[in-house]
Amino acid sequence: PGTYSAGAGATTCTPCSAGSFQALTGQTSCVLASGGHFVDFAGASEEQPCGAGNYSTAGASQCVPCPAGEFTDKPGQDSCTSASAGSAVEATGSANQTACVPGSYSAGAGATACTPCSAGSFQPESGQTSCVLATGGYFVGLDGASEEEPCRAGNYSTAGAAKCEPCPAG
Repeated sequence: PGTYSAGAGATTCTPCSAGSFQALTGQTSCVLASGGHFVDFAGASEEQPCGAGNYSTAGASQCVPCPAGEFTDKPGQDSCTSASAGSAVEATGSANQTACVPGSYSAGAGATACTPCSAGSFQPESGQTSCVLATGGYFVGLDGASEEEPCRAGNYSTAGAAKCEPCPAG
């Protein structure tokens, strides 16, 4: 195991190179590591799976961390999955995605960070793809808000307001 013979009459066996292996004796070739697996040394008799958060293509001698915005939640994967809309993956080599917290959102797949709702809008729920405009009579004064606030007596606002205005006289 871990070696091959180039053909009939060969007197020595050759170790399989990194990225390949041979589990059986008396073989004339090695087997490439399958996608999602790796072989990091010569003469190996088996392949190893990449851990969660990493991937590889066939013939790999090492696994590659998933880039930010992508993840793998299972070992032995040959590709990474983009973060879903409403979630983000901030770090490389991540095994999971994180839902955006209230007050933030991610509009599309593959986000590396959630975006805070801007003043005049809010988001009360986690894992969302957009923010909600403040309703008339309410305001949202800061970025990243998870709720709107009512205008005080004697003040008013229109939809999407970041602040309330005093009511005109009369």
